[in-house]
Amino acid sequence: MPLAAALMNLLVNLSSRFSIQYLEQLPLRQLFRLIKQLEKQYGNR
Repeated sequence: MPLAAALMNLLVNLSSRFSIQYLEQLPLRQLFRLIKQLEKQYGNR
């Protein structure tokens, strides 16, 4: 899966869990850290 598609997929999953407003308030650096953590979590399945 291309990275862009994977990120979009991840954002869709995130938006169903967290509100969009919450995601928009996060600084980008923090958001990327969150994405990295989720990648580790889902990668270990």
